[in-house]
Amino acid sequence: MMKFKKIEISGFRIYDDPKDATFDLTTASDKPAGFISLYAPNGFGKTSFYDAVEYGITGSINRFFVGKRELDKLANFQNQENELSFIRNIKSPPERETYINITTDSDKESIISKKFKKHGNQTHDLNFKIKPEVHEFQKVILSQEWITAFLTEQDGEYRYEKFMEIPELSSINEYYNKLKQTYSVHDSKKNKLKDNIVEFEKSIQNIDSENLLDTVNNQIQLLVEKFKEQSLTFLSLESTKEDIKRLKDIIANRTISSNNESKLIKLLEYVDVSKSGNDSIMGIKAYFTIQDSNQRNHKRLLEIQQLIERFESFEKIGIEIDNTKKSQQNYIDDKNRVTKLILDFLEYERILKEIQGKIRTISQKEINTEDINKQLGELNRTEIELRSQLETVLRQLEELATKKAKIPELKVEFENLNNLIQKTGKELKDKKGQADKKEKKQRELESAITNLQRIIKEITDGVYPQISNSENQEISELVQTLKESEQLLSNENTTLKSLNSTLKQQETLNQTISDFIKAGLSIVNERQSSSCPLCEEKYDSYSALVEKITNNKALDETLKTLLAQKSKSELRISDLTTNIKESKEQLLDIYKKQLDGLSTKNQEERQLLESLRLNIKDIEFELNILKEKNEIQKLDIKGLSFEIFEKQIDENLIEVIKVRDIVKPKLSANKEAIDKVKEQLDFLKNQIDLLKKENESLINNEKYVSVTGWFNEYFPGKEINKELLLQRDSSLTQSISQFAIRLKVADEKYDTLNQELTSFKKENLLQEKLDLGKLTHENVAKLTAYRYFLKDNLDIDLSQMNETILSNIIEEKQTKYKADLEYTRSIQLEFQKLEKFSENVWPFLQSENAKMKLVDAMEELHFLEKTVEPVIKTECDNAKTYLENRIKNFFYEELINKLYRKIDPHPDFKSVKFKANFDSDHPRLDVFVENIKNENVLIPNLYFSTAQINILSLSIFLASALNSKEYDCIFIDDPIQSMDSVNVLSTIDLFRSLVVNEGKQIILSTHDENFHNLLMKKIPMDLFESKFIELEAFGKIKNYPPN
Repeated sequence: MMKFKKIEISGFRIYDDPKDATFDLTTASDKPAGFISLYAPNGFGKTSFYDAVEYGITGSINRFFVGKRELDKLANFQNQENELSFIRNIKSPPERETYINITTDSDKESIISKKFKKHGNQTHDLNFKIKPEVHEFQKVILSQEWITAFLTEQDGEYRYEKFMEIPELSSINEYYNKLKQTYSVHDSKKNKLKDNIVEFEKSIQNIDSENLLDTVNNQIQLLVEKFKEQSLTFLSLESTKEDIKRLKDIIANRTISSNNESKLIKLLEYVDVSKSGNDSIMGIKAYFTIQDSNQRNHKRLLEIQQLIERFESFEKIGIEIDNTKKSQQNYIDDKNRVTKLILDFLEYERILKEIQGKIRTISQKEINTEDINKQLGELNRTEIELRSQLETVLRQLEELATKKAKIPELKVEFENLNNLIQKTGKELKDKKGQADKKEKKQRELESAITNLQRIIKEITDGVYPQISNSENQEISELVQTLKESEQLLSNENTTLKSLNSTLKQQETLNQTISDFIKAGLSIVNERQSSSCPLCEEKYDSYSALVEKITNNKALDETLKTLLAQKSKSELRISDLTTNIKESKEQLLDIYKKQLDGLSTKNQEERQLLESLRLNIKDIEFELNILKEKNEIQKLDIKGLSFEIFEKQIDENLIEVIKVRDIVKPKLSANKEAIDKVKEQLDFLKNQIDLLKKENESLINNEKYVSVTGWFNEYFPGKEINKELLLQRDSSLTQSISQFAIRLKVADEKYDTLNQELTSFKKENLLQEKLDLGKLTHENVAKLTAYRYFLKDNLDIDLSQMNETILSNIIEEKQTKYKADLEYTRSIQLEFQKLEKFSENVWPFLQSENAKMKLVDAMEELHFLEKTVEPVIKTECDNAKTYLENRIKNFFYEELINKLYRKIDPHPDFKSVKFKANFDSDHPRLDVFVENIKNENVLIPNLYFSTAQINILSLSIFLASALNSKEYDCIFIDDPIQSMDSVNVLSTIDLFRSLVVNEGKQIILSTHDENFHNLLMKKIPMDLFESKFIELEAFGKIKNYPPN
């Protein structure tokens, strides 16, 4: 059996550095502590601690896998390739490993180490598609989410499903469900078979159709042999509906495909049209006549086209002559312009030389201007620097003078601030002393309140405090009276019980004697005698005897006496019960008044303490501000004494004045130099502007502009050169000569064509071409229509055919179509006969098939009822028995009730029961609580408070944990949520009992600091082997002094 001594966590969930996350769970003697309380506010890492322990032992975190619905959502989220980190701390540095080292007291495995590392392209550090294996450690770590959800679920069916998510039960439950599904399928199959048997019996008909089958098959044989219909097959009694359908489909298809009579008649009509023609289609003779006419027309069209092309050449040459004359004139104009430019070129060269000289002069003066500008820039920078130095010096003089003037004021402020800091510090110390006293007083009040609450609960349960007269005479007398009254009540109850027994016996005796008297009276009536048949005494008459027997009151008096005694006893019991109730209420009122007084006082003290704490915080805040002001003042005088600080200011003033006296003369000299340089710049600028105006006048000279314009037009980008003008002049002369030659040749061609076309008119030729084209187009349409008619209707291609060949082909087709028409009519008649015969064959085959299916169905039903059904029922019963036993063993019902009663969260309902119900379609798992007398049963999630459900959850978990075979430790995460103070005290007593009596190690966490402090008092380290740990920040342990 294992206990834990130390847990070291690195880079796991909220924990990062192992030096801040090493939990020492040992005592001073290096033994595992029996009880450990881990306190931290919510979000600091309590649950991550339990996750780390579970992952270190089992390699998984089971709480992530408990809820199937939530698990499916997480698995689906992972499918979308969203990176989720459940184990690794995403803020840990990359070089830090993720691991959990656990030290135990086990001889077999004293150190357990678990490292985590992502592999390859692994996106997530937990795979929710694969459920973790069952581990014994899961019994000893409280998964409160699962148990609370299990108890609060109102639907017993869903609770059963939730319970069956436990890995060790899921497989057998899955097997049981599959058995139920199998039985359901089996039952459905049986019902379907029974329905089928009824239907088969209805389908069986008394039909004699053997001859019908022969008739159909004979007709099929005729079609196969005579018409080669090989797709037809013979029918038999085994033929199916599909076979009949296939036969009918073949008949239908063949009837359609064989029904060519109208088509063949139509083809014969097409043959007649192809020979003789009709209103829309020409005949064979007309076709070939029009074809010859079209060939002649085509030849004439070619001749006309040639003449039209000559007319177009004639017109083109005329246009070419006009264009050549225009081009020749343009060249002559260009030559005249070039000749003028050659004459002006000498003047252009003179102007160009003068312009270039002025440009060089301007360039030189601009260079001089740049040098002077640089000099001016340097002087301006020097002036800026000198002015900046002077401003800085003047500012320093002003600041030093101001500081010197403030020294007396600073001295006073410094002294006042120090006095205020001392006064505030003393006030803070006094307030903290007052707060310590009030906290001590409040703890005493809370202890007294807890004691009074316990006494009131004990009085309610019938346990009275032991108080002497000297302590409190009133309470002592009340307690004594209550005890005496309860003793009297016990004695009176005993008396009443005895009276009830005596009454019952007396009533029985009375009935017996009454029956006896009735029998005697009957005898007297029969005999009409005056002697009593019971005692033989003689009476005066028969009537007297009858009256004596009838009026006998002895028995009634005895019964009345007993009933009177019972009534008195019950009255005394009622009085005693009332007195006890009143005395108990009186006693409770005394303690409740004390409790109310203490509670009121405690509330007042708490408010005073809270007000005092707020006052302390305000004083601390004020003191910190004063100290900060003091530090700022020290910084203002650079940490020096006021005398040294003042001396330092005087020395700085002397130095600054010296610097001022040096800078001022330099600034004046620099300004004079700037003014002189600016005058030089203005003179140069005026000279440059004058030169640029002279150059602009030269550039606008008419001859200069004409030369530069011509070269930019004809030789852009090239240097202006007289040689280019001379070359251009020569080239233009040659081009003008060539134009004269071309004009001569064109004129000769124009005259020749004019003579050839004198006898024709272009308009007449175009009209003739248009008429012949229209006629040819109409003939082509008729010819094409005839060709398409033959191709579409008779599949005859006229290409390369003469009239004789086409006539022979048409004659052959006419002969073939007539033969096909006769064949079609014959096969169509035979298929119609087969169609008629086959219409009545299906009822017979259907009846025969129903007979065979009926036999098969009855055999299958017998097999299911006699062989399959007993096996399924036996397996279902076995699985159900196993699940019932497993549920009973899982909950440890007797131990759960023992633990539950120790905490005792409910005044009436003291026991818990778990019941599985497998009789419905969906199994249920119900949880019940019973009262003391087992008279009433409740469902806890409907009537219990959150605290009572949490206690029940804790009891279920502890019962399971106490039955662990491997671990002597129990891990509990935040168990007291919503509990009242009495339940909390009972829970602490239970934990203490498990540690002391059962030898268990309990490792508990809480977010409630008051509960943590109460645990320190109830399970102190000096009396028990206990330890108390606190997280001071996210994932960081607060260092405690050693035990």
